[in-house]
Amino acid sequence: VGMLLNNWLPPQVRVQLMPWLAIAACAVLVPCAVAPGLFATVVLWTLSGLAMAYFITANAEFVRDIPDEHRGQVFGLVSTVLRVSQGLVVLCAGVGADGAQPTVVVATAGGVGAAVAVGAMVQWRLRPERAASPAGDAHEEN
Repeated sequence: VGMLLNNWLPPQVRVQLMPWLAIAACAVLVPCAVAPGLFATVVLWTLSGLAMAYFITANAEFVRDIPDEHRGQVFGLVSTVLRVSQGLVVLCAGVGADGAQPTVVVATAGGVGAAVAVGAMVQWRLRPERAASPAGDAHEEN
């Protein structure tokens, strides 16, 4: 649903929202630490899922920024890194759940994910071609 709603937005708005949605997708899970109950948990996880709409824009930006002659190699590397990192996160979450409440593990993962997303947003916005643009990170359509 979030991806469908995201596609109704103008491209420059999607690009501007992308880092904030990436942060929100993780940050909304932090309140799970207090075991908010079934209804609130469903709402938090739904909001996280809706915010995952950033992924389509992130993928499009990634493709746009990679030169054609390197795209295959870069996609292979990124795919490998993504799979390995997801496996490590699942492993860490499992180990964490052995020693802590699952709600605390989910909240911790949300907090760590939000912090990583903030770092990625800062790095993405500091790129020379973005910093030099008067529109910031909004792209013009071709």
